[in-house]
Amino acid sequence: TPIISEIEFAGRYTDAKMICITGSNGKTTTTSLIYHIIKSAGYDVGLAGNIGKSLALQVAETPHKYYVIELSSFQLDNMYEFRANVAILLNITPDHLDRYEFKMQNYTDAKMRITQNQTEEDSFIFWNDDPIVTKELAKYNLKSHLCPFSEFKEEGCVGFIEDGKYKLNFPSDFEMPQADMSLRGKHNIYNSLAAGLACNIVGIDHETLHKGLSDFPGVEHRLEKVGKFQGVYYVNDSKATNVDACWYALESMTTPTILI
Repeated sequence: TPIISEIEFAGRYTDAKMICITGSNGKTTTTSLIYHIIKSAGYDVGLAGNIGKSLALQVAETPHKYYVIELSSFQLDNMYEFRANVAILLNITPDHLDRYEFKMQNYTDAKMRITQNQTEEDSFIFWNDDPIVTKELAKYNLKSHLCPFSEFKEEGCVGFIEDGKYKLNFPSDFEMPQADMSLRGKHNIYNSLAAGLACNIVGIDHETLHKGLSDFPGVEHRLEKVGKFQGVYYVNDSKATNVDACWYALESMTTPTILI
């Protein structure tokens, strides 16, 4: 009998819709944004996984109809029958390789487990410009609806930025001015596109979607503005715990920056 994760265990006792997010970077921001929007729409939703309360505890004591779940590779390793109705893979960059025999393929395989058990009724949202993700997809015969997103409009992409507008075209068309988005920085474009697609798929009305993308306050320790002193902005990005996360943060800066 294999050891199963808490997510796998809890999933066996609920028929709720599961919106699951993984990736080397951006998980918490994307998960929090989706939860913010779905909660704002009045849905009965819980926040679980790496953030929020234990999924098993919620299923047992305060069951919801929807769960937004942040999943690490560690949690995905011990999941077997669990099914994500909406699965999001933001990116794959080297991380936690000490756990995976220092083999990038082993880590990649763990991340791709988010797609296991998906059916034709489910959706898989992924970043179309990630070379590792697109290479891996060629190895899989996924039944779920593929929902790629990109910074710019590309063939097949259902989420992108075009002419200063944030656009989604699955399963319904939605657009809003990019300037209205509360999250700043290139990496947050990707996070916002993935989150918007997930919310569009579960049927959030477009007015609530626009509002949620506009008024999301962000997440602590992730490009969090701390204050301004003598013309210098101080930004707390202490959760940037790998090279790529730090790179994304620096890339989003629009003024001279000193990294501490």
